[in-house]
Amino acid sequence: MPATSSAAVDSDELQPTDFEALVQLLSACKRCRKSRKRCDTQLPACANCSRAGTDCVFFDHVSKEMLPRRYVASMISHLKQLEARSLAKSDAGMESRAGSVSSFETHQVFPVRHSISDLGEDGPAAVHGEFTLRWRDDMATSVPCPPPLSTACQALIDQDLHDFLISTFVDTLQNPYPILDPNSPFLQRPLSRCDKLSPWETCSLKMVYSIACHCIPANDTRLVLLSDVLYKEATGYVEEITTDQNVESLQTIVLLALRGQFDGRNGSAGQQIAFAHRLETELTSREADEAVPALQRLKRIIYCISNQVSTALDRPSGLAAPALPDKENLTSTTDEADVLFHLATLQLHMRDDRPIDPAQLDFLTKSMALEWSPLVRTSLCETQFLLRPTQESAMQLLESYMRDDMILTIFVSRWTYNAVTFLLSNSGDTICQQGYQLGIRVLDRCALKWPNTRVLRRTLQDRAYPSKQ
Repeated sequence: MPATSSAAVDSDELQPTDFEALVQLLSACKRCRKSRKRCDTQLPACANCSRAGTDCVFFDHVSKEMLPRRYVASMISHLKQLEARSLAKSDAGMESRAGSVSSFETHQVFPVRHSISDLGEDGPAAVHGEFTLRWRDDMATSVPCPPPLSTACQALIDQDLHDFLISTFVDTLQNPYPILDPNSPFLQRPLSRCDKLSPWETCSLKMVYSIACHCIPANDTRLVLLSDVLYKEATGYVEEITTDQNVESLQTIVLLALRGQFDGRNGSAGQQIAFAHRLETELTSREADEAVPALQRLKRIIYCISNQVSTALDRPSGLAAPALPDKENLTSTTDEADVLFHLATLQLHMRDDRPIDPAQLDFLTKSMALEWSPLVRTSLCETQFLLRPTQESAMQLLESYMRDDMILTIFVSRWTYNAVTFLLSNSGDTICQQGYQLGIRVLDRCALKWPNTRVLRRTLQDRAYPSKQ
């Protein structure tokens, strides 16, 4: 009798779902409602929208947002495949994935409004058209590009993609932001012991992948979507990692704060910085001597990230500056982390109307003539414009944003707006027009990732051409 009952339960669980009945429960689409026509609610578009050649969207009362019907079609197709797999699965179970580079799944990511939906390894394509949006037609072909990704926005973190993303992170961010030990096993190429990673190592690796996806000069929307998926996976480990307050948990929070420079939608950079500062203060008071160098390094990084937020938004930092190195070492440093720290201190003194040491100004002048990584180079130009707002410094800042290897942060649009506004108020017609055109091109590039940037663009247009209002 128990066996019969169990079999009945299993049989019920494997009954095919009546998807057609579910489709009939969907709301009428926006276009049919507006024109007061009957909507047949078919997928991926109703008959009226299909004939008109328009995207068929409807209001979802659960998520409280407009959704495209092709998204629902994608989910249903995905569920049908899962159901078919479940019905056909043998007693032996799924094949092992021991040969994978990591335990990361193959992702299908679907952009819905301002959120990302992940349909797993079999979700159908939902993004179409050109994925890599070059912001300049003449952008050099030497700009690094990721390994081939399928047009279905499907990206398995295989060995090639792992190597590319780790190289991007190390080349772009490791020197100015030495949060992690570059000799960590999960930062090696090739990755050989992924199946033995600890929760902290897994979280850190996913965060590195996620951040690196934003550090590609050419805007590949599939990598941005993949970044969001990896970020969500990484945050699933944060609570477990921060249960034990140690250097590793502090590194995790600082990675989250660093990612906030590239994506303002997920998480609060201010909260992450405040949490990191409190944790660093507590660890410094009780950790052993061997942990002190790592904590001092992380303290500087926290201060630099906090200052970048405060300067861009013109608000107090709230964090005291760590001690400066000897003046003798100031002008001779080639360490990018030290350079960013000095620039952060200069910006803080400027915002607080404190006297600035001539040695620091000399350091700024000499550093401007040297070659640095993209983020350090633009930080130098931003600091120079903040301290010495002139036509030359404003144009130099805008030109630094136009370089092929420029890495966008969420603060670039604000700095661009300030520079163009200064030129519109303090320049002759020729310089004013050149600066305006540069600024518009930079904001157009920012808008590829952050559509809200168009608000600043329209504001500049209104200032440059008030008669057109």
